[in-house]
Amino acid sequence: MPSAVPAEGWEESFDRLSENIIMDFHPGSVLDVGCGNGALIKCLRERGIDAWGVDTSNEIIQHALSQVQSYCQVGSLSEPFPQPRYDLIICIDVIEHLPPESAESVIGNLCRHSDDILISCLSLDIDTHEGLNTKPPGYWTDLFMHFGFVHNIYFEDELINPWAMHFKKSGMPVNELIQNYEAKLQQLTQENDLRRLQAVDHILELSRNEHQHQAQIQRLRSTNAQTQADLDAVLNSTSWQFMMRVQNVRKRIIPIGSKREAVMRSVFRLLAKLQKEGPVGFFVIAFKILGDEIEWRITRLLRILKLRVSRSMGEGQTYEIDGVIGRKQLEPHKIAVDIIICVHNALDDVQRCLDSLLEHTTPPYNLILVDDGSEETTARVLREFANTKGAMLLRSDKATGYPYAANRGMRASTAELVVLLNSDTILTPEWLDRLVACMQSDPQIGMVGPLSNTASWQSVPKIEDDGDWAINPLPSGVSPACFSQLITLQSARLWMEMPLLNGFCLMIRYKLLDEVGLFDEENFGRGYGEEDDLVLRSRNKGWKMALADDVYIYHTQSKSYSSGKRHALSEQAGKILRRKHGDKIVTQGVQFCQHNPALEGIRARAHVILDRDQCLQQGRQFSGKRLLFIVPVNTPGGGTNVIRSEANAMHKMGVKSVLFNLAINRQGFEAAYPDLLPSTIFGKIDDLTSVAQNFDAAIATFNTTVAWLEPLQSIQHRPVLAYYIQGFEPWIYPQGSQGHKTALNSYTLIEDMTLFTKTDWTRQKVNEMTGRKCTIIGASVDIDLYCPRPRKASVWPDGPLRIAAMIRPESPYREPLKTMQLLRQAQRKYRGEVEILLFGTTQDNPAFQRLPHDFSWKLYGLLRPEQVANLLSQTDIFVDYSSHQAMGLTAMEAMACGCAVIVPQHGGVQSYAVHEKNALITDTSSLDNVWHTLQRLVDDEKLRLSLQRNAIYDICAYYPERAALNILHTLFGK
Repeated sequence: MPSAVPAEGWEESFDRLSENIIMDFHPGSVLDVGCGNGALIKCLRERGIDAWGVDTSNEIIQHALSQVQSYCQVGSLSEPFPQPRYDLIICIDVIEHLPPESAESVIGNLCRHSDDILISCLSLDIDTHEGLNTKPPGYWTDLFMHFGFVHNIYFEDELINPWAMHFKKSGMPVNELIQNYEAKLQQLTQENDLRRLQAVDHILELSRNEHQHQAQIQRLRSTNAQTQADLDAVLNSTSWQFMMRVQNVRKRIIPIGSKREAVMRSVFRLLAKLQKEGPVGFFVIAFKILGDEIEWRITRLLRILKLRVSRSMGEGQTYEIDGVIGRKQLEPHKIAVDIIICVHNALDDVQRCLDSLLEHTTPPYNLILVDDGSEETTARVLREFANTKGAMLLRSDKATGYPYAANRGMRASTAELVVLLNSDTILTPEWLDRLVACMQSDPQIGMVGPLSNTASWQSVPKIEDDGDWAINPLPSGVSPACFSQLITLQSARLWMEMPLLNGFCLMIRYKLLDEVGLFDEENFGRGYGEEDDLVLRSRNKGWKMALADDVYIYHTQSKSYSSGKRHALSEQAGKILRRKHGDKIVTQGVQFCQHNPALEGIRARAHVILDRDQCLQQGRQFSGKRLLFIVPVNTPGGGTNVIRSEANAMHKMGVKSVLFNLAINRQGFEAAYPDLLPSTIFGKIDDLTSVAQNFDAAIATFNTTVAWLEPLQSIQHRPVLAYYIQGFEPWIYPQGSQGHKTALNSYTLIEDMTLFTKTDWTRQKVNEMTGRKCTIIGASVDIDLYCPRPRKASVWPDGPLRIAAMIRPESPYREPLKTMQLLRQAQRKYRGEVEILLFGTTQDNPAFQRLPHDFSWKLYGLLRPEQVANLLSQTDIFVDYSSHQAMGLTAMEAMACGCAVIVPQHGGVQSYAVHEKNALITDTSSLDNVWHTLQRLVDDEKLRLSLQRNAIYDICAYYPERAALNILHTLFGK
């Protein structure tokens, strides 16, 4: 390891190194692995970098530089580091000192904490002492490639040393990787060819001058004898002997290479300058040298300040964002799977498990039954089943315990994938195909588990009940297969990475078992905790654990253990886990499973899954009805998004919903809603009359389209005429304008038209201004599309708080000017702590250019719903400073994605938002008030997290099936 004792000249060396690191990587946070005396950390922190260090030696850390000792910690290089993520990890001359068997686990740990890793280790051609793990660069490249990192072959920094290597996490396809290596190879080949030609020229030059060299050698030899004689005379002289004594005294007083010698030489140079230039010239030169030094210092300081400012100031930029991607259609698995079921009595549970396995499991698979000392009745049933169904049966006459039995089954397995399945489970349709699909989505996934009613952190809808694990019994009449199908249909299929998995149903790659080993029988032989131990050991080797959130398997809870014994074993296993793996990693895993927003989103949606299905069942009374929604749009918008989600719900009820749009809007509409094209009719306004005759209801969705319905009043097969009022539209126009008059008259234009709206606020406004009555169908949001998803970037406090806002410059009521002013104020006050995300307009929009934009922001443009869902799922806070909102769909979408939201007091947001419970409702007419509200969310982490969690659960009550059913009741009666 690097020495804790600073070598002479270390400060200047690390100064240059830290500046190079900043210029090359621009990191916000850095971890120095094997930090030694902390010299690099000191230099980086002086330049504004959040630098930390870790070393394995307590003695080294104790002797670290006093300025940074608090930023250096003692720790294992293969255990989790103090922070989950760093912008850059530096590991200089460390890994070659580790035993070869430890190198992979350390590299895996580095890769889990950063996407950029800079290493330097001695090469094979360096003379080193015995025991160093010196390997060629290809060895480290291959090892990092195992964790998805690519060697940046264009990185060169001789300041560290010639064998420094930069590895970066990359999803680069193999063909692109080969192209990069080929380009580098071509560059090196060209350089090599050039040097070869230069070498040939040198050889020819040497050949031409060889005879001259030979002549010179002869002359030198002839004079050498005389020179040697003269030299001997000098060395033997009295004066030489005297000078040697003086020189020895000088070496003792002023050692060669010492600071004293440097001072002496500086004095001699100054005296020489004084003699040569005279007093006046001497002082002119001295001041110039001093000025150059000051200028250099100032230049370096400005460069550092510029780096800091560039990370927090400056103009915004336009960015692109992908939409959330739906999973591919499920295909039957083709890979061999061994299913291992360990049995100890509880025959009724075993028979239900085996029956469900035969009913719902698709081949190929092999079944391995492990009878762990069951009584004769159970043993006989297992023998008969194995004989008739071709299963392998392994039996122990005495009970050995689950870990021993499971290990015996895994040793007998020969398949690539193994499933450990409790005998008290009830399997459901497609369970095996879906587990395999999740496993094969990423080669680094080593274990996969499903959802269940009682499986600790994988339980839905609740994980706890009265201080104990929840059991979540299914309601009467709802089978495990039925509930599983509902979970599958509404799952976002996040397949998210998990720190812990429950062992009741666990799919494992056998490659992982070969690398990590089986269950730890010595520490967990009595059962409980063995799967957590295997998970933690596997994570330490770089394997990922995943939750197949589209699979639900019912778990009746083990009858092999009593409740009291189960609690005692669980508590004892927890103590062993913490002692073996450390309290920190266990605690972090538990906190993740308990509070992770994506997991909370899965549980929240499971809470309403049966209610949604009941709405669908009730809606089937309207099966066969046909609805025509008039939607004249060419860009994505909230109104169309609502209709889209509610139309999808009607489709599941057997109701046909079609959109009518103008032909001139087709190109823009196709780009915004490609999935709606098959259910959209494009034409002219005059075509609506003939089209509407084939529908049971024709529904206007914007004030100008109400007039399009007037000709339909006289047709023979007149549909129900309706107006879907999604906001009080007169207020989006200036008072007294033609747009204001048209919008206000639209509510009374057709006397017997059915009016329905989302919120009571809109109902009241229409009634107050026109006397017309509306039916409230309720607020709704697509909770399947808009849901919390795993974060791609570091979350607070390891990354900035991300604040999002929709900017619509052409809509005054949305207060675009006020919104940009407040966001600028937030960015400048919380410099480096917040990141501003904008969408809803484009940078080249002249109206946007007129808004304040002299601060750092990211603009994502006009987004499709799938893109908005992706952006909001990566956001912490969403602000809506509109003067009013009839419903505030985007705020609902943000809440569904797990954001803390600020919404306007004036309007209908109270239909779903509760102040200081799931949102902050504010008077947006007061600039000071809205600024104070935003400050509260940024400063008060406890409040922010509470709002986010409550929003995830509360907003799920506004699923689109309920609003869709209410629309059908409103149009056609009960």
